[in-house]
Amino acid sequence: MKLDKLSTGQLLKVHDFIEQIKEDPADDELHVRDWFNQAILPMLKNFAESQGAVLEITEEGGSAFTAQISDINSIDVEEQSGILKSLFLLASYTTIEAVDDKLRVFLTYEWKGFES
Repeated sequence: MKLDKLSTGQLLKVHDFIEQIKEDPADDELHVRDWFNQAILPMLKNFAESQGAVLEITEEGGSAFTAQISDINSIDVEEQSGILKSLFLLASYTTIEAVDDKLRVFLTYEWKGFES
């Protein structure tokens, strides 16, 4: 999903979905998983594929997900890099490390960062 290519109406639907999740705390874990799977995971997969990288996802206690993207040669952030910018901006924690002349990126997404 490319957020920078969504229409205003589509962005409003994403906003409404997030507001709906915030209203029902009984299903937080399910909503967190849905939110991650629908909003973040497609962008992570797209980025990893475009880099020829390996993507691994770890769920942490039902309220956070960490994406490890390995075997990246370089990261270029340009004006049209909407997906990459979104991935970094939405992450609660970001780590980039060099391993054997390749980059490894860790992006942690926590639900609490999106609660009001």
